[in-house]
Amino acid sequence: MGHDITDRKQTELKLAEANKFLEQRVSRRTRKLHKAMAEIEHLKQQLEAENIYLREELKEHHDFEDIIVKSDAIHRILRQVDDVAATDATVLLPG
Repeated sequence: MGHDITDRKQTELKLAEANKFLEQRVSRRTRKLHKAMAEIEHLKQQLEAENIYLREELKEHHDFEDIIVKSDAIHRILRQVDDVAATDATVLLPG
């Protein structure tokens, strides 16, 4: 007793085509994502290098050694500023 499986085979072919199409879309999007991630990493490295450069420039031009003060309180504040200058922290220095 034979069964007609034509409809089933056509459905399987359609599913296989749809699967192949979706895999191609995923592959294209994955390549685009990898490219975008590589560009982001490159930009991140540029920003980090620029940040280091600018911090060094600021330190050269705004070093506190040229400030002449006699107050111990000002010296403490300047030491605190120097301690946190290399961090990303937001700091409130009372005084």
